[in-house]
Amino acid sequence: MSKVVVLKDFLPKEEAEALALVLNSVETFEHAYKTDSKPLPKIFSASNQDAPQKDIEESKLKKSLIEGNFTYRQKRLPKHDKGCQCAYCNFVKDTLDTKNFAQFIEVLGDWQHDNLKLLKHFASVYDRGDFLSIHPDPNYDVAFILNLTKDWRYEYGGCLTVFDEDKPRVILPEFNSLVLMFLGEKGIDHYVSEVSRLAPHPRIAISGWYNRNSS
Repeated sequence: MSKVVVLKDFLPKEEAEALALVLNSVETFEHAYKTDSKPLPKIFSASNQDAPQKDIEESKLKKSLIEGNFTYRQKRLPKHDKGCQCAYCNFVKDTLDTKNFAQFIEVLGDWQHDNLKLLKHFASVYDRGDFLSIHPDPNYDVAFILNLTKDWRYEYGGCLTVFDEDKPRVILPEFNSLVLMFLGEKGIDHYVSEVSRLAPHPRIAISGWYNRNSS
């Protein structure tokens, strides 16, 4: 069985459109830089006040990548207040964090009653120059990506490459497609290629991880 599943037209069109509208209208995305061997990235606000710190992290990107550190630059949606009823928060509550969706993933993974739980989720924006270097995600059972960018092309960059059964598979982030990666004990190497400076708009997605509890 392939360790990667791509489901096209995953959500009803209206729901996918509402999610994309919310994420495209956000003006306060946080800036995430991962430029060293520490497990967590450095997060900065979108304000000019954080510009000097972002410039410092920007200068570290090339060195970190060459040294083989897990390196990335992207933007992320800040956490919303509890009780928020926006399309994103409703999607998490009504889909991602439900027993039905967990069981749906378990069936695709040929697992039985493993009590799959949503661990983390976030919305990401890959703008021009943003990228995610190769890494396996060994601490999770399932990774997911819901793509919410319309009219994306391979030549824009921002494509997910997964080494599925040791063969590189390039996945275009088609609008309303859901990618599931069944990571296994050691994880699966994957990365997101750098978005071209000529890309007409950013690449937007909702991503996260699930883990099993078989006890």
